[in-house]
Amino acid sequence: MFIQGFDCFKRSHNLNYKIEDMDIFRLKGKLNSIKPLVLLLFGLSCLTLSSQSLTLKYRILHKGKVMGSLETTRVKTNDSVRYNSYVDIEYHLLATIRIQHQNSTVYLNDILLQSKVLSEVGKKGKNFSEVKKTKEGYVYTKNSDKPISINQSISFSVERLFFDEPIGLSKVFSEEKGEFHKLETSGAHQYTKTAPNGHKSVYHYENGTLVKTEIDAGIIEFEMVLSD
Repeated sequence: MFIQGFDCFKRSHNLNYKIEDMDIFRLKGKLNSIKPLVLLLFGLSCLTLSSQSLTLKYRILHKGKVMGSLETTRVKTNDSVRYNSYVDIEYHLLATIRIQHQNSTVYLNDILLQSKVLSEVGKKGKNFSEVKKTKEGYVYTKNSDKPISINQSISFSVERLFFDEPIGLSKVFSEEKGEFHKLETSGAHQYTKTAPNGHKSVYHYENGTLVKTEIDAGIIEFEMVLSD
């Protein structure tokens, strides 16, 4: 791309020189005069392809004791945004249970394009769920279950809650469950998310970034706190 652009620049400025017909010092002067513009064109081409990345890390605690971690990354490239997160939790009830959870979500022009979630809880095996955009809306699938159609637009899902304070929103989409959760303002920069099964999570923000979450997972309650 850069070579072709430079060839076009040469033709428009009559730079089809023959080295043997020119004084070397005259050639050097010509090259020095176009060097800043060439560097500018090259810089702009690199800027177009550049991306912005941000990673957040959280400690997961139960009654003040660290039981795991979460790491999530947002990568912005032109009109697309990709979110990747990984959760690793280990806790003890009657036996030690380990939970691993991976999520990859892609947005295009602020609209959810696709999401894939892979989770594993103890010895129960792995669960895989996927959300894909269609002409009518979305299709949600989990393992080998029958696909479920979602006939509405999705512009804000759970993965975005780490990076974007949900100001003015009344619902948020769960990529893992394929369902919308109710969202209410419950304090200054504080929001309560309620799932259809009644489980609640409370999100706390500072400067637009999630700093703490209190989660009711049913059999256990825990917190996620942003690491320093």
